[in-house]
Formats: sequence, structure tokens, C-alpha cells
Amino acid sequence: MSWIDIAKNTQPLATIIIACVALFNVFTIREFQKQNHRPILSIFIRTKKSTNTHDEVELVVKNSGNLPATEIRLVADEQQVLHCVHESAKDKNPYLDDILYILGGKSLNPLIVNGEEDMVEFYRSTGSWALSEKDIWKRKSSFPVKICYKDLNKYKYHSRQTLVID
Repeated sequence: MSWIDIAKNTQPLATIIIACVALFNVFTIREFQKQNHRPILSIFIRTKKSTNTHDEVELVVKNSGNLPATEIRLVADEQQVLHCVHESAKDKNPYLDDILYILGGKSLNPLIVNGEEDMVEFYRSTGSWALSEKDIWKRKSSFPVKICYKDLNKYKYHSRQTLVID
């Protein structure tokens, strides 16, 4: 039996193997593109304005991916958030209801373009270690936050981060 006869007999098998490899490549390339071409959101706290008497701090949601993010929600467990709040601030701080609304998943940000960020005033503090009635957070406290969002094709993404209050 010559090599030509062997090649003729195995040609249908080779065609099937090549078709399977091509099909596998189509699915893996599509999955690779979905993972690399997507919005990537992160959250952090930044000092907006600092004076001798107080600090204005904002919560920043940044899209560092290469596609816009839509329908952005921040979700944190209310009990974990309240555990990080001073007892004296739970009743009389005007920012606390807004913070719980934002972190409760009820607030919806419709769009953050790639490379951009969205900010919301998060709290004011005295800027010192002495507690005042304007201070909300216990220093060095943290709680987990789940970020839920979609891309323009309506693919859903979730990420978890720990928000640290300095």
C-alpha cells in the first residue's frame, strides 16, 4: 500500500477533524473577544475638596474597559454598611440615606463611556481624628460592594470589590 492510497482512505477523517478544529476555534475566539472587549468597572473613594475644617469625599465609579457600560448598579449589604457607620451618625446625618440608596442597588446609572468616570458626593468629614456630628464612617472600615452592569450588547457582568474608608 502506497502513501497515496493511505491519503485517499483517510481524507474523509481528516476533513472531519479539520472541521471540528475550525468550529472549536470559532467558539474560543468569540469567548476571548467577549473577555477582552468589555467594560471593566471599579469603585473607589477620592477626596474632592480638602480644607482646614472638613473634607468632601466622593464615590467614583470608573470604566477602565474598552466598551461603554450601561445599567450600572452598586449593591452592598445594608447591615455591613451600617456596621461601618458611627452610631451617632445613624440618626442625624443627611448623607446616610443617600448612601444607602446608592449602595442598595436602587440607583441606576444609565451609561459610563469607556475611559470615563462618574462621581457622587459620598460624605463630609471634619478631616481630623476627632469625631464630629458630620462624620459618618468609622476610620479604616470596609465593606464589600457588588458592581452589576451590562455592555451595549446587553451582556451582564458582575464584579466584587471591597470599599475601604480611610
